[in-house]
Amino acid sequence: MKNFIYYNPVKVVFGKGTASQVGEETARHGRKALLVYGQSSLKKSGYFDRIAASLKAAGVEVVEFGGVQANPLLSHARKGIALAQSSGCDVVVAAGGGSVLDSAKGIAGGAGCGIDPWEVLNNGKTFTAALPLVTVLTVPAAGSEMNCGFVLTDDVASGIKGGGYGGTPVFPKTSILDPETTLTVSPHYMTYACADVMSHLVEFYFTSTEEWTPVQNRVIEGLFLSAMECLTAIHADPAAYAPREAFMWNATLAWNGLPPCGLGGATPSHLIEHGLSGVFPKIAHGEGLALIQPTWLRWFAARSPARPARFARAVFGVDIACDTLAGIEGARRYLDFLARFGGPRNFGACGVQASDLDAVARDAAKLAQVWGMAADYPEALIKEILTMGV
Repeated sequence: MKNFIYYNPVKVVFGKGTASQVGEETARHGRKALLVYGQSSLKKSGYFDRIAASLKAAGVEVVEFGGVQANPLLSHARKGIALAQSSGCDVVVAAGGGSVLDSAKGIAGGAGCGIDPWEVLNNGKTFTAALPLVTVLTVPAAGSEMNCGFVLTDDVASGIKGGGYGGTPVFPKTSILDPETTLTVSPHYMTYACADVMSHLVEFYFTSTEEWTPVQNRVIEGLFLSAMECLTAIHADPAAYAPREAFMWNATLAWNGLPPCGLGGATPSHLIEHGLSGVFPKIAHGEGLALIQPTWLRWFAARSPARPARFARAVFGVDIACDTLAGIEGARRYLDFLARFGGPRNFGACGVQASDLDAVARDAAKLAQVWGMAADYPEALIKEILTMGV
């Protein structure tokens, strides 16, 4: 294994009804909260009122900041920074899915130390301080509730969708995971959530060059299998609580940094998907990954078959002796599984034409420069991979 340091200071409060504890947890860190949320779903579900009431009951004043969209925007995060500063907020509360939590990290860091979020995502800086952040997760997928990573699209200048790590200051102080909040999330969208979770689990698993990592392999394979089991159960009975509960914890474990410790590796599927949803912001991140991850895997299995073959046999029960063919079959079954529950089989299903892929490859290649992946993933190669998904 490669040497590593694992650090995760996030307090997790998990379970049915725990959303009501947000006031108590927030009051430990501040008395005036910028409450960051998305479009309309939080208010329609009634959770906005419950969260606001909990905050007020704990003596925490609330300053509302809604309007975070899927594939969140840098310009909107900057507005949040300005509002937090002008209102004298001393804590940030994020209530929503990964986009909301990502925006809140950019706001908390920018308001806390004056460093613009794009300097972190594009120029390698880290936040030196941040307003304390408390999260209430309502869509389990991104894993942002238990890490310091965040993603924003630069809608001001470059148009690039950038992702990176903000550093220790933007780890949430407390993340509340109440599975009841997910019961209003449609099974169809849970498919996209599952695709995101799966990609988090296997990006480093596939691209690691370490030869013997049984602990990581078994943890990742097990979490991948349990994600499949949960998604199947959610579609079978959308109102059932237990599958939502298990899936929420699975999603958090997938991207809290622990499963891939010691593997090394890279995140090519996330790189290419950022190019896709940067150009097409209406495409959900998980929707793009549901196609791009299996497509990339099919390409990768023909070039470096050992790990894709292991995955195919351990997860999908592929019984083919040839590693290359086994890996390719595993990629096909990966795509088929998600497509069975509404995932796209090709770019046409996402509303993307073959003629659009040049722009996607161009933006992904720009991000590869920032992520230090340009040598392995130049624009022409990204276009080759994308073309396999047409």
